[in-house]
Amino acid sequence: MGNFYCRNCGTNSGWGVPNVPATLTGNTYQLDKYFKHNYPTANYGLNSKFDDPSSYHAYAVSASANGFYELDGRKRVNWVWDANQRIGTTDISGSARPDSAVKYPFFNDPDKIHGFSTALPSAIRCSNCQCVLK
Repeated sequence: MGNFYCRNCGTNSGWGVPNVPATLTGNTYQLDKYFKHNYPTANYGLNSKFDDPSSYHAYAVSASANGFYELDGRKRVNWVWDANQRIGTTDISGSARPDSAVKYPFFNDPDKIHGFSTALPSAIRCSNCQCVLK
């Protein structure tokens, strides 16, 4: 996990806000990610899977309205939304972990934005202003 930031602090850092296109499967890259995280056919060492593929786009819309930023360990800015309920699982070398959040890499790029289920710490504060995010 990286550091988390509220919408105000992230926007003030110049990270922009999520741009959710009408479809998250509009090109080969996005379609590959959709299938990977909804109907996996390969055995990955680490892969998340949504419980309800029909909610894939709805999660992005909810995230754009209610999410927050994550600056991950590789200095990538992601958009994260805590669903507060199980929405999928992550398979880590054959062991399944329940997930209750969605992470969106490339949230500002309408051609690369995609989501995957993940888990978050039980309590999260903005790394800058310390407001409660979760």
